[in-house]
Formats: sequence, structure tokens, C-alpha cells
Amino acid sequence: MATPTHVTPQDLFKVISDNGIIVDLPGLVSKTQELQAEELSALDKLSELTKFEELKKTNPEPFVEKRTKKATTFAQHFNPRSRKHLGAWFESQNMDVPHSFAMDALEPRMPSEIFDVLVTARRLREYWGDLGTLRKFMNLDGKIRVEWTEAITGRFYTGKPPIQTMAKVCRNYLVPADGNEFSVVDWNQQELYILAFASQEPVLINLFQSGVDPHIGAYSAVTGQQPSTDSDVYANQRNIGKMLNYALIYGLDAQGLGGRLRIPNDKAQLLIDAYFRAMPTLAAWRSSQVEAVREAGFVTTSAGRQIPVELDTSRRDSAAQFARKAINYRCQGSAADQMVEALTRIYEAGLLENIRAQMHDAFLVEAPAGDRTISAQIREIMEQPYFDVSTPAEVKGPAANWRQAMDAIEDEFEYP
Repeated sequence: MATPTHVTPQDLFKVISDNGIIVDLPGLVSKTQELQAEELSALDKLSELTKFEELKKTNPEPFVEKRTKKATTFAQHFNPRSRKHLGAWFESQNMDVPHSFAMDALEPRMPSEIFDVLVTARRLREYWGDLGTLRKFMNLDGKIRVEWTEAITGRFYTGKPPIQTMAKVCRNYLVPADGNEFSVVDWNQQELYILAFASQEPVLINLFQSGVDPHIGAYSAVTGQQPSTDSDVYANQRNIGKMLNYALIYGLDAQGLGGRLRIPNDKAQLLIDAYFRAMPTLAAWRSSQVEAVREAGFVTTSAGRQIPVELDTSRRDSAAQFARKAINYRCQGSAADQMVEALTRIYEAGLLENIRAQMHDAFLVEAPAGDRTISAQIREIMEQPYFDVSTPAEVKGPAANWRQAMDAIEDEFEYP
């Protein structure tokens, strides 16, 4: 497909969509059958643990699937997604039926043996169901063509099929053409990098310029503790630093941070307070950014693009929600601008036909096996200065499928 001389972001992502990605149909069908068999086994086990046949005899109504004048059909298994089935089980245990049947609500109220099998059965259904969705979107030429949707910040994400939110098993069956291979070229911590230079916070800038992992570096800056020599402790320290760094970008409050770190909210708030004490320039920038957006009614990205932000007074947490958007839109919007700028340069270099997808801060690249020049050229383009800041990028690969390619960059870190 010939791309217009003057390209818009929509034009660029239309070309990426038209490129298409091959589906490994035999592998997908085989995996679907395997997962369905595993789900059936889990449902048999769950029905046994919940004493399903006794439940039906005691209270058959919740288990009716179809009733006609001639016959009534009952469920063959306990359904882990059915509110009626779950409600009947709780009543059989002389327990109040919970208001929510989400995993975190069920876990403390069910025996672990039952809960673990229930989780397994739910996940298996999700997995093979998503594989079915992927197959439904496959075209006659054996490819899917993702429809890309633009968020308010300018970020593009997968619309139909929604690969970014589907079970990761689906990515195993998105493959390069025979004789080709995938690689990934990604910016390292793109939005955090933008935050560091937008705020001019010396601590964060120094971490990036010195090559220290910014998450373990943030942990040390906040707690005063050195990275542990124990790999498990180190990983936990880094996770705390990561959550603190992104608490600002994504608007986590003490409750959100506490939930992710599995610590009490008051301890989470102490960590947040310590983070801003360790980075006073960032704290001051945050306050001034929120106030500027409040006065203007919009966020201005690095490229000068304006993103409207409204104060929703109907929300109880309207002020906090507004502050979250003021920071997130600034960082994510600028990252989106940088992404589009890079894609435009990639198009001008005649390399857009090699791009198969954009995943957050990375591009999935397809090229002939053993050819490293294309991904190297794309990396060089991505590292070109953007508003006087050159964001470092890395090439990872080769990979035999989308899952393998993305696993190489999703929250990757090397223990020193």
C-alpha cells in the first residue's frame, strides 16, 4: 500500500494494520483443544469439590439451563462464572452470598482447594476463548489486521482484535512469514524518561544518565538502602521502586499502591511521602503542572499538542482524578507524540512495511532471518533527538512469535 506524502498518525497505523500478521492456525487449533480438555478436567474437579450433584438435588433451580414443555436440562458442571451457581454454593455453606464474585472477593471466603480450582477453570476458559476470538479475526490470507484505536492522549492501542488485553497465549500464534523473524525495538522506560526531563528532577536524570536501573535507583533514593545481594530481596526492592515511579505517572494513591505492594495503606502513604521528599524538584513540578492545567483547562505535550482535561465535580475524588490526568496526559501524550514522530521518520526511511505492531513503548519488527540492519536502522531513528532529548532504545530478538518477542522487554531487568 502506498502511504500518502503527508502522513497523519491514522495513516501510519492504517499501513501497520494493512501489513497484517500471520496466524499459526494449526498451532492455535491444537492449543485450543488442549486448553478445552484441561478446562473440562478442572470443571470435573470443581464439581466434585463443591458436591455439585448434591447441590442440584437440594436446590435444583439455580442449575436449570433450559426448560421446555417436554424436558428440563440441567448444567453438567459447576459453573465458576455463574452467580447463580456460586450463590447456591455459598447458601449451602450457610454463608451470606457476596456482593461481588471477583477473585479478590472470593479468595478469603472460600477454601483454598476450591478457590484454586475455580481460578484455574476460569482462566482456562478465558485462554481458549481468546484464541477463538483471534481465529475469528483471521482473514482468508491467514493474517489478522488489527484495527488501531486512538486514546485521548494520542496513544494508539489495539481495538479489534484487542491483542494488548487478550490472554498472552494468543501471542504465541502470531508469527513471521517463513524465512523471517521478529525482533522488538523499544525505548527503555519512555514515559519515566519524559517525566524526568520534563520535571528536571536531578535524581531521576542522574539515574538515567549513569545507567542505573531507575526503579532500583528510586528505591535506594527513597529508603536510603542499598540494593540487596539476595536476588529475591532485590526483585522486591525494584518492584517497590517501580510502583513508586509509576504511582506519579499513572496516578496511584496510597490505596492503589498498597494494593499492588500488598501493604497497609498507611505504610504506602509513608512511601509516597518519602518519594516526594527524596525528589523535591519533581514534587514542585507536579504541583505547578496541576495548577497550570487547572487554569488552562488542558495539558500541553512536548510537541505543543493540547489535550483537554475537565474537572468532574460529580466524583467524590474529582480533585485527585484531575491531578492524575494532569500528570498522566503530560507524560503519555508526549510519549505518543514521540511515537508518531518516530513512525513518520521510519516511513520516510522506507521501513514502515517492517513494522507489525506498536506495544506501549516498543515496535514489533519483522525482517529476514539473520538480518540485523533493519532493526538497527529503526533503533537509530528512535534514538534521534526529540525536543533536545534523546531517549535510549534497545533491540531484542530474534523471536519466533509475538509472545517471545514481547516477553523479552516486559518488565525485564538483570540482577547484578
